[in-house]
Amino acid sequence: MDLGLSGKQALVTGSSAGIGLAIARTLAAEGVRVCIHGRDAARCTAIVEDVVANGGSATMVVADVDADGAPARIADAALGQLGAVDILVNNVGGRVRSGMSVDWFAIPPALWTETYARNVTFAVELIHRLAGPMRTRRWGRIINVASVVATHPSGGVGEYSAAKNGLVNLSLGLSKALAGSGVTVNSVSPGLIQTGAADKWLAATARDRGFGDDLKAAEQWVLANSLRQTVHRWGMPQDIAYAVCMLASPSADFLNGINLHVDGGATQAVH
Repeated sequence: MDLGLSGKQALVTGSSAGIGLAIARTLAAEGVRVCIHGRDAARCTAIVEDVVANGGSATMVVADVDADGAPARIADAALGQLGAVDILVNNVGGRVRSGMSVDWFAIPPALWTETYARNVTFAVELIHRLAGPMRTRRWGRIINVASVVATHPSGGVGEYSAAKNGLVNLSLGLSKALAGSGVTVNSVSPGLIQTGAADKWLAATARDRGFGDDLKAAEQWVLANSLRQTVHRWGMPQDIAYAVCMLASPSADFLNGINLHVDGGATQAVH
């Protein structure tokens, strides 16, 4: 199926590794000119070269998301290099402090503020810069990468759950604000995806559950006892990339304001 994305231009934040990188590469394979964003110039350059070597088109912007004025610099650089941004994928986010807290009260209030700024305020600032031109052109896609913990919160990552819930809420509200404009806004909520951060969490789980260095045994324990997925494998970054490309497609113009869970069937609630 041709997704009809050839000739579109996209900014994918946090696209130098993991889920963001998979999204950028998959969009490029569909004929989208992508702007890669990351903190490491050498890594971003290597990704751009790889995309081009595989027949795609890419440019890049290097910026630390926690630096003052980063959203404006990223948006302006993307506009300067691409000319226009048709597709904005807000993939940047994550926890400010890694690891699982055993006590909700051990997460200091300042960390809630910082996490919200990285996951929500950052996206809002980019949207303010880029949604207007999309509305003028009567076409655009804004896709926010959230998490299943947005709707299934954990006390151990309370600040992250709340921030991602804010991103899902933002997506629905913005879809209504842009009603009839030709710009759709959706969120994608990944489950546990095999990335560097997940690998660290799995190693910690292996130690905590007495598996030592046997990550395969820990993985099987997580699938059977923690995630309770109906698809018995870990998610891969590519799984999220396929979902994002589908939502970015012109054929998906009747999908607006949704929160798409891509979690191997772990979500068991009816909404």
